[in-house]
Amino acid sequence: MKINHSQAGRLAPYRPRTNGITLIESLVGLSILGLLISFGTPTLAGMIAKHAVTAETNSLMTFINYARTEAIMRQSRVALCPSTENNQCQPSTNWDHGWLTYVDSNENRRLDPEEAVLAIHQSDDDQTQVHSSRGRTQLSFLPDGHASWSNGTYRICSTSGKAEPRAVIVSTTGRPRISAVDPRGKPLTCPNA
Repeated sequence: MKINHSQAGRLAPYRPRTNGITLIESLVGLSILGLLISFGTPTLAGMIAKHAVTAETNSLMTFINYARTEAIMRQSRVALCPSTENNQCQPSTNWDHGWLTYVDSNENRRLDPEEAVLAIHQSDDDQTQVHSSRGRTQLSFLPDGHASWSNGTYRICSTSGKAEPRAVIVSTTGRPRISAVDPRGKPLTCPNA
């Protein structure tokens, strides 16, 4: 046992050092951690918003390509339309809740009970908005793969505004492409931005 001598000549018992951290050291560490988190949170929110826009853009591209391919393979008109939970086409330019692909066998631009629904995309994502241009409430492909109208643009926007919008532009030949600008080369704008 070691003995320490004090200045008064009294013996003081030896107290071994503890192997922990003090309250002050803990508070300093938590303060530094808090600062790092506060600097990283806006970046993380931006990354999440960008991922949501990218995922929704890719999903729309996949469905457009699928509808075009089905129109060519079936030699029939195939359409995409905005839909909601009841899996019916909605007469809207707002595609936020999802969309469905169907065979428009009678070419009346409506989903009838006897027509086959090929695929459904239900979006429960409240981080993005999808809007079509010029009041287009559906996208139809002819048996040769061409779109049944002139160019169309679908804007995918972040509801938080923390990610740049993207567009899926469908040409008259029916081929979609992803763009960061509108067809005129101007920056994309979002309806609620």
